[in-house]
Amino acid sequence: MTTKAKSTRATKSRAVKDVAEAIEETVKVAAKPPKQAPKAAPKAAPKEVAVAPAPKLTIKIGDEAFDLIEGADAKDIASKAKAVAKAADAIQRKDNDLLASYFAIGEFAASVAPMFASPKVYGQYLAKAAPASASLDPALRSNCKWLWEAVNDEEHKDFSDLLLHLGLNVKANDRTAEIAKFKSGNPTVIRREYTAAKKKSETLATAKERGLDLSNEEEAMKSVAKADKDKADKALKTAITKAINNLAKYVG
Repeated sequence: MTTKAKSTRATKSRAVKDVAEAIEETVKVAAKPPKQAPKAAPKAAPKEVAVAPAPKLTIKIGDEAFDLIEGADAKDIASKAKAVAKAADAIQRKDNDLLASYFAIGEFAASVAPMFASPKVYGQYLAKAAPASASLDPALRSNCKWLWEAVNDEEHKDFSDLLLHLGLNVKANDRTAEIAKFKSGNPTVIRREYTAAKKKSETLATAKERGLDLSNEEEAMKSVAKADKDKADKALKTAITKAINNLAKYVG
């Protein structure tokens, strides 16, 4: 082999070797895992901003505060409480013409009591603001509320019956004036006599439906009452018998 041929062959051998090494290096580089970007530090959670609670709505007497509901008018309540205190004093003195006093107490119970956070808070306020009112008979206070609602609420179911059964002017424009005609407007007396008159009217209507003789109203009412009692007694006996029979099935 000539020297030139040997030189050419050596050159080719080095070229092949260089190519092989280059390929091997490329493979090694490709096999390396890619460098990962550094992880970002976790973001800090936003700090919570403390929100001060809304102040409670209250009405005060001296240093003592009483909680009210949202939207209550403390000035209006205080003004009406003064009227209630005067009204209660008048009732305890047994003044004449007490209808306005009864209405003041009734209005307070009907429209002001719901403005307090709870019935308990209302009672505590009433005892403090109008001690004489808080000491009145609970039935009287309840009837004051009932009468005030009956007279002032256009949709109150009792008012038309109230005038009718007490023999007052059913078409009266001035409800207060009509009620005042009835025994000084005492709400307890009015409610008691109204209830009795309404029951009598309903009983006589039932007697008429049953074809009873109405020439003697007392006897007709007694007949209705007796028939209703007999019916109720019979229903009770039937229920008891049924219960006993059902029990016997399990026992026997």
